[in-house]
Amino acid sequence: MARAAMRSLALAAAAAAACGLLCTLAPHAFAAPVAPRALAPGSSVQLGGRHGAAQLAGPVAAGRGDSGLWPLALGALAAGALAAARSAGARRGRSTVARRVTLEDIESLTMNDIRRINPHWRPKCTLGTARRAAVCESIIAKLESSYFVMIFNQVNATMAESQKIRDSFPMSVVCRRLKNGLLRKALNDAEGGLWKPLAEKVGGYSTVVFVPDDKTLKDTVKAYKKVVKEFKLHDRCAAMNEYRDFLQPFCVGGIIRDEWELIPGEKIPDLENFQTKTDLICSIARGVKMVTQKIAVGVKQVPSKLAVGTKKVVEKMEEGGKDSVADVVA
Repeated sequence: MARAAMRSLALAAAAAAACGLLCTLAPHAFAAPVAPRALAPGSSVQLGGRHGAAQLAGPVAAGRGDSGLWPLALGALAAGALAAARSAGARRGRSTVARRVTLEDIESLTMNDIRRINPHWRPKCTLGTARRAAVCESIIAKLESSYFVMIFNQVNATMAESQKIRDSFPMSVVCRRLKNGLLRKALNDAEGGLWKPLAEKVGGYSTVVFVPDDKTLKDTVKAYKKVVKEFKLHDRCAAMNEYRDFLQPFCVGGIIRDEWELIPGEKIPDLENFQTKTDLICSIARGVKMVTQKIAVGVKQVPSKLAVGTKKVVEKMEEGGKDSVADVVA
């Protein structure tokens, strides 16, 4: 709307300037005629003012006179008409709503319909509440697209340290420091409450790590161990808990999608040896290959052993003068 108004004002100014120029070049087209006896050819026009009279000398043809306010009036009329026409055309060509809604559709709405569209809807909402709801919805969307989520405590890290901590994780991993209230609400609401075990232990300067897939889980855990060692987060958390009435958790833990069991914070470093689906498939393939090789070797050895045994039986029959295999065995 602001751009359209600026365009209309620019066009109006251009139209007024054009009309003024036209009136200057051809004043006889707009001016009222003056009798020859009132203004003779070759005379000058005298204009009065607050600070004295001024002479506008120059030849004036018979039948011409001072244009007065006619150019300004006509320019203003033309500009107004042009701006009104453009505004009406814009209103006719563009709809102010994304979709036409009938009165019946509005009257048939219920509170359940509104809450289904937006679960955070409330009848009265401030700008701050709307912003917090938008942040909460963003966290929920990130949870729904993550394979693994873990939460640890930055322990009053400075802005520079927080930036270094975020940069330590892989590029595909999102690491953010979030407010505990919004984080708890998002964890409770996301995917029917499957992330709720994390929400029950949130506290301190919560830093959330969103891992998109299992391929980056190992690198994420390695980066986490490096961050803990480099910034001495364990020692800083212990020092902070010494003068607090409540103990802040150092690492809340993590949850892997499809397992939905809380992994305690002290066991997070063990995930450095986590096997991805690809690793498991390769291990199964190697096991199947080894089994088939052993079966093939065993089948191959059976005929050779049978031939060796038969040869020895024949030799014993010849040495003892036996006529049958039963005599040899007996």
